[in-house]
Amino acid sequence: MMISLHRKTQKQKIGIYIRIGNENQIELEKQLDNCKKFIEENFLNYEIEGIYSDLNIPATKYLFGERKELSKLLEHSKQGLIDNIIVYSKDRLSRDVKELEFIYTLTESFNTSIYEVKNKIKLNINNNEMHKKLLEESIAEFEIVHSKKKKEI
Repeated sequence: MMISLHRKTQKQKIGIYIRIGNENQIELEKQLDNCKKFIEENFLNYEIEGIYSDLNIPATKYLFGERKELSKLLEHSKQGLIDNIIVYSKDRLSRDVKELEFIYTLTESFNTSIYEVKNKIKLNINNNEMHKKLLEESIAEFEIVHSKKKKEI
């Protein structure tokens, strides 16, 4: 699937974010390879400005705490060094809906797009679409937690 909207002729500055919650270097390399392939298929004129990787850091660790590479990527986005962030899956950014919303809103304010390779979509879309998507994710998250509690009873 081609994301033709983003095949701009102006050089796009790209940051790749990869994260793994354990020390599985092979899985980290798979994420990176998939991200690079996605970039090659969807961007005409680009420069990979950086590869930001948090190894052995679970998604439950807070954004500005132990995930130093993600914080660095967001700072580079703020400084205008990155136009596009590529992640294999949104859960590489966070598994917390509120934190995802924060990341999406923050990057939109920097005019930085986030693309998810797994579903070939732009994640930080206009606010109405973003809120609808986050609401759906919140409901799914609630259902998971609720079903776990039911099993405990």
